[in-house]
Amino acid sequence: MKFIHTADVHWGMTPDPDMPWAKEREEEIRESFRHIVSLCRDFGADCLLIAGNLFHQQPLKRELSELDSLFRTIPKTHVVLLPGESDRITKSSALLSFSFSDNVSCLLEPSGSFFFDEIRTEICALSCPEGSWEEAIRAFPLCCDESSRILLASCSKKNPFPEDSSFLSSLPFCYAALGGSERRREMGERRIVFPASPEPLSPRESGEHGVYLGELDPGTGDLMKLRFLPIARRRYVPLQVTVNQRTREEALLRLLSERMGEHGRERIYRIRIRGKRRPEQSFSLDSLRERFPIAELLDESKPDYDLGALCREHSSDLIGFYIRSFLMEDKEERSEEDEEALLLGIRALLFSEEEEEG
Repeated sequence: MKFIHTADVHWGMTPDPDMPWAKEREEEIRESFRHIVSLCRDFGADCLLIAGNLFHQQPLKRELSELDSLFRTIPKTHVVLLPGESDRITKSSALLSFSFSDNVSCLLEPSGSFFFDEIRTEICALSCPEGSWEEAIRAFPLCCDESSRILLASCSKKNPFPEDSSFLSSLPFCYAALGGSERRREMGERRIVFPASPEPLSPRESGEHGVYLGELDPGTGDLMKLRFLPIARRRYVPLQVTVNQRTREEALLRLLSERMGEHGRERIYRIRIRGKRRPEQSFSLDSLRERFPIAELLDESKPDYDLGALCREHSSDLIGFYIRSFLMEDKEERSEEDEEALLLGIRALLFSEEEEEG
C-alpha cells in the first residue's frame, strides 16, 4: 500500500500579509497542494493522508467544492482528511453539510476509523484530543487483525503529541501520520512523523518543506519505505552577519547582497546583524529591500564603547558615575539584560549631553 502524508496546508492563508509578495505566497500554497494531488497519480498512491489544518480557517462551500474537484481527479486514491486546530468543526461548519466525492473520507467527530477493504488498511483518526492521548488511542477497536493500521492525528498546542520513548514504542500502528507542528520531525524509528506544512508559512520556518511518500508491505503491513520529498516553491533563509569596529555600511551592504545573490531571488530572507560596531556607526540597510524579498531585517549590533576611556573623560559627572557603578558589579553575575541596560543608559546620557551642548 502506497501513501502520501501531508498536513498543515493552510489553504486560504496569506503569509507575510504586509509584504509585496503576499498574494504570490497565497497562490503558492494552493499550487503546492495541487502538486500533491498530481503526485498521487504519479506515485500511484492508494491513500492521501491529510493530518489536519487543510484550511487556514473554517472553509467556505466554494473552497470545499474547489478541493473536491481536485480530489475527483484521483479516483483511485483514498483521500482521508480530518480537521485541525485552525479548521476544527463547529456547529455552523460547511463541512457538516458538504458531500465529498466517493474517494474522500472526512472525520466529522473527534475520533473515528475508516477501513478500506481492497487495500486491507484501517485509518484510525483523531482530531485534537483534549484528554489523554494514551486513552484516546486505546479506545480504537481493531477492525481487522490482518490489516495495516495507520494513526492519522492532528495535535493542538495545548495537548501536544507525547514524545517519550516508551509511549512511542508502544503505539499499535505501522505508521503514525501526524499534523499540527510547524517543525518537521521523525520519531520512533521513522514510523511516527510530523511532516510540517508543504509550504513554509512564516519566516521562522526555514529549511526544506514538502511531503512524505511511504509504502507498506502488503504481506506484513509493516512500513517498508519512507522518504521525504521537498516540494515547496519558496524557502525562508536566515542570514546572520557579525560586525565589528572595522565594519562600514558599504561593505555590509555588499556582503549581504553577495550572500543573497548566492541563494537566489526565489528565497525570502531573514537578516540579523550582530556583533559590536563603532558607537558612532549606524547601518541603513533598507535599500536591500528594493532588490531582494526580505521578511525581517534586524540590527542587533551593539555600540562598542571604551568604558575606561568614557570613565576618564566623564570622571566627575553622571556618565562616569553610571559606568563605575556598573563596573563594580561582579562580571560573571551580569546578565544580557544588564549589559543591554548599560548600553541604553550610556546612549541616553551621551545623547542628553549632546542636546545640552547644542
